[in-house]
Amino acid sequence: MNNEKKAPVLTLEHLAPYLPYAFNVISKVTEYTYKVLGLSNDELMIAENAMFSGWYAISNFKPILRPISDLTKEIEHNEKKFVPIEWFEIGDDEAENWFTFDHGNINLINDLSNISIHGIYHDINFLPYAVVQKLIKWHFDVFGLIEKGLAIDMNSIEGKETKGNG
Repeated sequence: MNNEKKAPVLTLEHLAPYLPYAFNVISKVTEYTYKVLGLSNDELMIAENAMFSGWYAISNFKPILRPISDLTKEIEHNEKKFVPIEWFEIGDDEAENWFTFDHGNINLINDLSNISIHGIYHDINFLPYAVVQKLIKWHFDVFGLIEKGLAIDMNSIEGKETKGNG
């Protein structure tokens, strides 16, 4: 019996939740970043120079995501700066009483704080679906892909050349 573990592989299942929220990938070959326009099986469609470029194997790219530890740091998303965990505490125009979420008598803010500090990704499974959706919208790595070497930490790519309105 072979007990050898297979190396983790980036799949459509990992990337599909991010598609509605205009995420970027970095090429393993050129180290340029590209905007993802579509996904299909084991391929993604990328934009180059603000135009359709083509379909390429998912295995040639890594998504650019925020580490969970950024929940407690100021981030910029859609030209707005905020601290995500504070957003969940006070909400804003888009919020629908985020602060009232309570599941199993565990406070949402405490859950997010613990997840941020300890990086325990399986705890994300216990968050309300609407909260996980918000984390995906803000490009947080809810699947632990950075830790597995399948994604790039958004904080580490400052200054890289971007293609396709990335």
